[in-house]
Amino acid sequence: MDDGLYVVSHIADGYQETAFPGTELDTPAQDTEVLHTLDESELKAGEKERYLLYHRRFAHLGPAKIAKLHEVTTLEKKIQVPEKKEICEVCALTKMRNSIPKQLRDHKDEKLALVQFDVAGPFPTSLRAYLSTSEPARSARSAWTF
Repeated sequence: MDDGLYVVSHIADGYQETAFPGTELDTPAQDTEVLHTLDESELKAGEKERYLLYHRRFAHLGPAKIAKLHEVTTLEKKIQVPEKKEICEVCALTKMRNSIPKQLRDHKDEKLALVQFDVAGPFPTSLRAYLSTSEPARSARSAWTF
């Protein structure tokens, strides 16, 4: 079970020994004999594959934090961050940036133009069966409770 393989046998008649691969990748750095037979491009591909696996497994964590992941987890070996890394599709779709608009928004002419509501609910019922919500009003700078 050190290789990430689990052998299942003697389940029922007619079944041979079957191996199911585990979730860990076999990286070339685990075996010293394999290091001498692999060329540099295959070694880099294995490191990149391992990096992408942990990038997806830990909720698309950034490269700086993945490089230090072995310090805070039970990983024995440091994860090598590839020099040429591509942004994965999920990170490209969900990348959000904090940006300050360069122009101020137009001031509203009417007080009720400042009030806006979002659709929300269902609201939790209190012990006395009251349903209530609080909505801050921009014009009055106070909260309205309904």
